[in-house]
Amino acid sequence: MKRAASRWYSALVRSVHEARRVKRGRPNEVLVDEAIEDGHVDVIMIHTDGTIAASGWSKSLETFRHALSLTVGGVQLQPTHAFRVCRPDVAAVFGSDASLFGAVVEWVTGPRSNEEAATLQTAGGVIASFNAPPIEEPAYPHLRNERRVLHRDDIYTSGPPVSEVSIEVLELARSLPGPVLDFGCGAGALVRALRKEGVEAYGLELDDERIRSHLLDEARPWVTLYDGRFPSPFRDGQFRSVSCSEVIEHIPNPLLIVEELARLASQRLLVTVPDMSAIPRGYRHGVVPWHLLEGTHVNFFTQASLESLLAPAASRMEMARFGMVRCDRLSYYTHLAAVVDR
Repeated sequence: MKRAASRWYSALVRSVHEARRVKRGRPNEVLVDEAIEDGHVDVIMIHTDGTIAASGWSKSLETFRHALSLTVGGVQLQPTHAFRVCRPDVAAVFGSDASLFGAVVEWVTGPRSNEEAATLQTAGGVIASFNAPPIEEPAYPHLRNERRVLHRDDIYTSGPPVSEVSIEVLELARSLPGPVLDFGCGAGALVRALRKEGVEAYGLELDDERIRSHLLDEARPWVTLYDGRFPSPFRDGQFRSVSCSEVIEHIPNPLLIVEELARLASQRLLVTVPDMSAIPRGYRHGVVPWHLLEGTHVNFFTQASLESLLAPAASRMEMARFGMVRCDRLSYYTHLAAVVDR
């Protein structure tokens, strides 16, 4: 009788695993298919932030956690988290009480410049061998295992200006006749990039220690720092073109800044902002672009609202979108751009 019960249990394990198998096989997954005490290890998931997870199911989460160990580059790692997940496929075999038999153990690995040999082991030996890929330090790494209760200001913050210009913003800026003013130029990344291409480019930014300490040496001679009041320290129509990239979402009265951009540019404007249509596009997938967590955003634009804001300054306008995000079958753009002829 015991032997027959064991065969019945094994058959159930196989049926759960076979139902699971057809849904797997992605490049960041390593198939395992190994039974352990009171359960099964299905797959190892290798995440781009450095987390490695063993996923399967077990009657006892504690048993699942202690049954597994991970070694990367010859170093045995301590588990960071163990948690339950819903497994309807397991419940379909074992009954509704088993819907939360899904089990995951995670290990957080550090940055590495090369592939490292890795093994997943149980007391009986190695059950999976694979190569852990190179990993860069992710953004917000402390959010994987922070022990403090965080507050709003710990998450919705602003950082220093970036030192490299987006290639897509640079492509758009190449359409601007010089001289060009980059209004709200940050560290001067676009100024530097345009000047390297022979464009007469200048920058305007707030006279703030965070800006002064991050200004790029190649851009510094061409950047004017000021107090933020309008009119800015340039004459009407002093520049043929003005770019304003990821700025007006930070300014309480965006109409005033558009009037100032129009005063300074005799021929063309380039304005970019975060694209709020990314939220309905990603909502059903639970995805929100990280840039929307920026704590100093006070204006939020759709294509229609940006067109309406810029229309009084335009004789002609073309809209563009950039910053493509792909996540499984989901794709959307995260930024809007308007190229405005005066």
